[in-house]
Amino acid sequence: GFEASIPAQSLRALQKAGPKEELFQSRLAERLPVLGGVVTAAERSYGLTLNALRFETWKAIYEAARSGGKMLTQKEQQALAKWLNVASGRGSLGAFGSAGNVLNGILFAPRFAVSRFEAPILTARLLADPATREIGKLATKDLAKTVSAGVSLLLVAEAAGLKVGWDPASSDFGKIRAGDKLAGRHGNKGV
Repeated sequence: GFEASIPAQSLRALQKAGPKEELFQSRLAERLPVLGGVVTAAERSYGLTLNALRFETWKAIYEAARSGGKMLTQKEQQALAKWLNVASGRGSLGAFGSAGNVLNGILFAPRFAVSRFEAPILTARLLADPATREIGKLATKDLAKTVSAGVSLLLVAEAAGLKVGWDPASSDFGKIRAGDKLAGRHGNKGV
């Protein structure tokens, strides 16, 4: 069953000060006349859409394995859920998990930032454990596709005559420059 650890926030949880996606951590915007309702609806939609995406992806992989004659063990189900959380920017803050809202006030989207570093580490751990190796292979394919798509985009931009930041020590690494305009494949995250 689906007792894996995807943080499926209920509508009630989204309305409380409890666990929130990192889009709007502050409640200030929700208090604005007229716009407050729009912000609340947008946040609810964002949170529910991400949870639905995580769950539907988990379910599709689970069902594909099942139709292929393989039943995922509880450990594989949990590993898959953990991977989907990390891959979708919902990294674990570990011992600092309960301080997530405070950290989000200091740092922008700490769970997202942590997930970028956690993805390759989690993939290696999944591959190293015989009980989760198949999930590790799936995570490896996901990472390879992401990196390939990013590098392909940068190569196409460079072939089109745009300046591409290839130096990992530069703040422009992985970004495309066209005159005074700078674009990164990761939005404004620069990771």
